[in-house]
Amino acid sequence: MAGKGDSREASLSFYTVFCATAAALASFQNGYSTSATNIPANSIRACPEGYQQNYPPFPNCLPMGDWIWGFVVGCFALGGMIGGLLAAPMLDKVGRRNTLIVNCLNFIIGAILLSLAVHPAMFAFGRVFVGAGAGMGSVAVSTYIGEIANKNQRGALGTINQTGVVIGILVTQAVGLGLGGIPSWRYLMAITAGPAIIQAVMLLFVPETPRYFVAKNKLEQGRNSLRRLRKGYDIDNEYDEIVIGQRAEAKGLDPSAVTDGNAPVSDAELDQVETGNDGHQSRQTLTIFGLFKDPYTCRMTMVCMMVHLAQQLTGINGVMYYSTSIFTNVFGAQAARYAAIGVSGWNLVATIISILTIEKAGRRVLLLVSEIGMCISAVLLVIGSLVGVNPLVVLGVFLFVGSFAIGLGPIPWLIVSELIPTYAVGAATSIAITLNWLGSFIVGLVFPAMQAGMKGWAFLVFAAIALAFAVGTFFFVPETRGKSMEQIARELGAQLKEGGTGVRKPSKVGQQ
Repeated sequence: MAGKGDSREASLSFYTVFCATAAALASFQNGYSTSATNIPANSIRACPEGYQQNYPPFPNCLPMGDWIWGFVVGCFALGGMIGGLLAAPMLDKVGRRNTLIVNCLNFIIGAILLSLAVHPAMFAFGRVFVGAGAGMGSVAVSTYIGEIANKNQRGALGTINQTGVVIGILVTQAVGLGLGGIPSWRYLMAITAGPAIIQAVMLLFVPETPRYFVAKNKLEQGRNSLRRLRKGYDIDNEYDEIVIGQRAEAKGLDPSAVTDGNAPVSDAELDQVETGNDGHQSRQTLTIFGLFKDPYTCRMTMVCMMVHLAQQLTGINGVMYYSTSIFTNVFGAQAARYAAIGVSGWNLVATIISILTIEKAGRRVLLLVSEIGMCISAVLLVIGSLVGVNPLVVLGVFLFVGSFAIGLGPIPWLIVSELIPTYAVGAATSIAITLNWLGSFIVGLVFPAMQAGMKGWAFLVFAAIALAFAVGTFFFVPETRGKSMEQIARELGAQLKEGGTGVRKPSKVGQQ
């Protein structure tokens, strides 16, 4: 039954957006928890009267110096690393959807510990739990969304991940204006449990990904999942493409062995596959160590690691974690809160611009624009700080955040599932996102000391790092727009087999 046409060309449906949104609530939680300590920082840690209890049995605040506070804030990223590492085996064992459901517990436990904390250590453990939820969610969300989208949907759906993060940051800063005092900062922390409960309920109504089912040799379930996602469309060609790609992997062929019109699976074999009579055993999922033994997955994993490190080491969390303190030096304490919310609002606007342009401009171009823009913006921040031109500092912050949001914000979450085959995507996503969280932890920990010690020169370090990553992007990151995940693997695999980098010829991958 032809229906609306070939599902490979299907436009976004309400149900597909619902599925992606249900998954991306973990991203919202990521953003919310990232900035939850920003506005109420002084209420949480500045305790001239120690552990005084105006609301027993809970102290008004938890005494912490600069380094202890930096560590506690950074515990969120430590938890992210733990969650990222645990995500790969969970994705393989229980599936993408079920991993997201289980992950809701991390946010609920974290919310309880944070809101009821009576000691800095208890608060730190709460940050670890919400960080673990954000880390595991980062892996599961990007994998889930990448595997439910077709080639036309993947760019827009992939940016939902970062959009969720940005909205979470904006919401927590807006709510923090009203809940930033004593004891209301505890309510701000408790709110974290709400979206987790809503997400767990929503996920009961979404399917597991078709590619996961096919990878596990559950072919009929894979077809039914794809049919739910592409309701009204003819799914035969898309389903066959997924199955053929999986079978090529299972036969030990490199991705370039499958070429258009010359699949290593015959029609007769495909008929047997679809009826479950081919005797196929699904390919063993690669471990993190196994990634680096396969030439194709090794090369593409290195690219993904570089992009995820770029997202953090270029310094965005230096702005997002401490935007209030940056603007306090410019506007004073009261106005700084509203300026920080303005930055978060601009971050959302720029992310929407990325959604609207990613399929036209392409991933590689937006990454380059993003990194070069952040480099220039960081230089403006340095100049403005050194010569005391406050409007230039504000302009630099807004340009820095905007440059990040159009490229380095959304694309790292999207590109792993585009470059890495299904049998390796869990491990590759896990290691890339673990490095992402490591970078976040490093920046969050050292930035206050950098800001205090280097003064106006602090962002010059980030300018140099952004420039270095721009060079790396130019030489090593391929363009992937406009191709199915199986086509990307074929074409990049062929380039690598010919002895190239697989990335210096963007016209061969992703051009319509």
